[in-house]
Amino acid sequence: MTRVTNSRPVSHYFTGDALDGDDDDHKEFLLDMIERQTRKRITSTMLVYRYDELNKVNFHKYIDNKEQLVVIIKLINGNVLAAWV
Repeated sequence: MTRVTNSRPVSHYFTGDALDGDDDDHKEFLLDMIERQTRKRITSTMLVYRYDELNKVNFHKYIDNKEQLVVIIKLINGNVLAAWV
């Protein structure tokens, strides 16, 4: 993994279960990659949707028509898949 030299704390940028337990290096890497690709600094984030096994609503209800969206999914095998638009 590429070492990122981001001096700001990143633990509060990614809320939710997908990155829980991961060290901040993974969060720094994700933050740095998104900022480099978009050429914009991320100043704040908010959780839009979290999977709820008891309420199996279609997540598109929450994420469609959102701008600057990051989707982070933790797979059954523990791997993390992330995408942004």
